[in-house]
Amino acid sequence: MYSLVKSNFIKQRRTFSKKLLFIAPITPMVLSVLLLQGNYFIENSCNWWYAFILPASIFIIVGFNISRERKKNRHGLFSICADKRKLWVSAVLTNTISLLILNLGFFICITICIYILGIADLRVGKNLLASFLLFITFSWQIPLFMFIAEKTGAFVTIFIGMVLNMVGIFFAPSNLWYIPFAIPSRLMCPVIGTMPNGLPVEPDSILNDSSVVLIGVVITIILYFIITILTTLWYNKLEA
Repeated sequence: MYSLVKSNFIKQRRTFSKKLLFIAPITPMVLSVLLLQGNYFIENSCNWWYAFILPASIFIIVGFNISRERKKNRHGLFSICADKRKLWVSAVLTNTISLLILNLGFFICITICIYILGIADLRVGKNLLASFLLFITFSWQIPLFMFIAEKTGAFVTIFIGMVLNMVGIFFAPSNLWYIPFAIPSRLMCPVIGTMPNGLPVEPDSILNDSSVVLIGVVITIILYFIITILTTLWYNKLEA
């Protein structure tokens, strides 16, 4: 499995997907500077990240990787691989690692900004937790949108993914926050103290309830494994 994951990353050399791992994490800070968001620089950078930049980045990576594999007829691996399930699982793991790299990159960039701006060190811990939670709560979408990319193509996958995640943002402050697409935005409310619209969460608001964190993490982890298993079984039935 390690060799398959390694080969997947090697195949991404000199591709936009590889460059996006380095470009995307710094983009929210650039947008905040260009929009002159002053005192709310960190909060708005985080909002830009989980609401738009992170989902767009992972859908681009997933969509383009799947389309490239289909275009090259999966490099002939179907004809020599006895167990096609390993190919799919290794692709899921590769994209999951890419998601982790994106969030670690954002954490490093936002931490540098924190020290430059002289913000209290306490924010570093909060942003580390936020980055970890975003990695966990977005992971389940990887096997799902890999499947969608196999069925539709890269651009349709990006469009569907962005629409569903934007709809999820509207449900985040409501009692339907447990809808999977709404969970990342809802969990950010008690963790970074900012609502999806960029406004601070009021001290007595129900959005400060941190009990949703564990529930959201459990839901998304279960979804990740269920969708990965189902899509792996489907992929195993594909013909060369």
